[in-house]
Amino acid sequence: MISTANFTPLPNVIFHIGLTPIELSVYSHITHITSERGVCDVTMSILMKACKLNLTVLKKTTKLLALPREELGGKSLIIIDKRSGLYGDRITDLLLLTDLNTGKNHE
Repeated sequence: MISTANFTPLPNVIFHIGLTPIELSVYSHITHITSERGVCDVTMSILMKACKLNLTVLKKTTKLLALPREELGGKSLIIIDKRSGLYGDRITDLLLLTDLNTGKNHE
């Protein structure tokens, strides 16, 4: 039997909702590095390197993945939780995977 430890399961629906190759790549990488709670808290720099994209394209793509999709009944693929530090300075945003069964994040 093949171990699933070396695989990242992806919902089948993502192959049928018209994602661009870049959106599919970013979603797949986010899914791969997301914790069991559905939270991806890596820096954009790490995600940029993993996806081989520049910051502008990565930010645009994550914003597109966070938009509600008609094909998913108004659900988005991810939720962007913008975070700020104690003094209002920007820190790494959390990317939350949407549970496509319930439409909520995994937390």
